[in-house]
Amino acid sequence: MRLCDMHCHSRNSFDGTPSVEELYHAAKAGGLYAFAVTDHCECNDYEKGGFKQNIDDSCAEIAAFREKAEDGVLLLTGVEVGQPLQNPDAVEDLFARHTFDVVLWSLHNLSREEDFYYLTYQNAAEAEELLERYYTELYEMAQLDGYDVLTHLTYPLRYMIGREEIPIRRERFSEQIDCILRCLAEKGKALEINTAGLRKEIGETSPDLSIVRRFRELGGEYVTLGSDAHRLPDLGFGLKAAAELARTAGFRAYTWYRDRQPHLEKL
Repeated sequence: MRLCDMHCHSRNSFDGTPSVEELYHAAKAGGLYAFAVTDHCECNDYEKGGFKQNIDDSCAEIAAFREKAEDGVLLLTGVEVGQPLQNPDAVEDLFARHTFDVVLWSLHNLSREEDFYYLTYQNAAEAEELLERYYTELYEMAQLDGYDVLTHLTYPLRYMIGREEIPIRRERFSEQIDCILRCLAEKGKALEINTAGLRKEIGETSPDLSIVRRFRELGGEYVTLGSDAHRLPDLGFGLKAAAELARTAGFRAYTWYRDRQPHLEKL
């Protein structure tokens, strides 16, 4: 089975370290068939935070290296669009400036709030109120056009459960999650199986097996595999486990994207 990592970051993300060339050689050494550099574009801070320039730099670096890259690994141009609802003008400008092989849709922070990574949670009630708002906005994002993949659906749980050990009642959000999954299935969008949690305290993919299985039950057709690597050693991490999870959930193939078109790899 050929493995494709549809989510990783270069030095053109504020929290990434490797160059595109370093990622390419790591992908080749790791036996990947393809990988997409999907640097951060946080729309709520598009110009002030430097994300507009970062994506210009990312796309330029990918294009420049692709011209000299030897055959062996398929290098794809991607972007992780964060908080698209919080600045639709930024999304419009982004797509006017660049074309991509794959577009990821992400939600890292609620309006007027910091990234869930930086928040502290006093108790379960406070955390669950934030989660309810998170899934509400994620559903609104899922209804938009312009993206291919919805990423790390359970992102806040990395910190609420994994780091803070808050006893979140996950079943409370089943109906909201079902609405998101149905929307993805109806629109023919992909759900990402993000493996970053496998190397963090929470010790699980985002989302976990139960949600990936539910996506399949609700008619979901496409799942992608993403390491969410920000460092070279993490590129491709956990992809085999994610592929096995997808198979266990009932999928016969996983998906990668080129020119915004889905390609299936048999599991």
